[in-house]
This record gives sequence, structure tokens and C-alpha cells, in this order.
Amino acid sequence: MDGVKAFLSLLFSALIAAVQRWWNARRESAARAEAERLRDALASVGDARALEEDLHRRAQGYPPASTPTAGQRRVDLATGRIQVWTGTEWRELSGHEPFFP
Repeated sequence: MDGVKAFLSLLFSALIAAVQRWWNARRESAARAEAERLRDALASVGDARALEEDLHRRAQGYPPASTPTAGQRRVDLATGRIQVWTGTEWRELSGHEPFFP
């Protein structure tokens, strides 16, 4: 009878240890997923801030934060006209119709 009790005790101990390992792995996985979600959220906030700063600079007439190369083109969102970066400022191309009225 003592052998059966020892066996059942060992079996239950192994079962409890397996459940604890499973539970800890589940919690760690959830924590990693939450950390990744937060990291992605912070990255998107950083992207949004960079975009907001870039739009603010453009609204003031300055080039975007990442300075374009000479000859680079863009569409001015206010007028719909094509502009070219001269190296110091954006200039409109003459003879082009706006993309939108």
C-alpha cells in the first residue's frame, strides 16, 4: 500500500509541476505579446509625431525633416501643383495643371 501512495504522490507532483510550467509559459507568452503590442504602439506614435512635424514644417514653407535631393518633385497639397526642390526651396513647375481643383 505504501508503494501505491508513493506512486500517486509522485504522479500528482508531476501533474502539478506540469500545470505550473504550462501556466508560467502562458503568462510569459501573454506578457511578450503585450510588450510587442506596446512597442508597436510606441513606434506608431513616433511615426505620427514625425509626420506631424513634417506637415508642420511644410505648412511653414520649410522642406520636410528629411531634406530632399535637388530635382525631387512633390505635389503641393494646398494648390495641387507640382513643385521641384531646387536645393534651397520648393518651386512650382510652370505649364502644369493642378492635380485637383
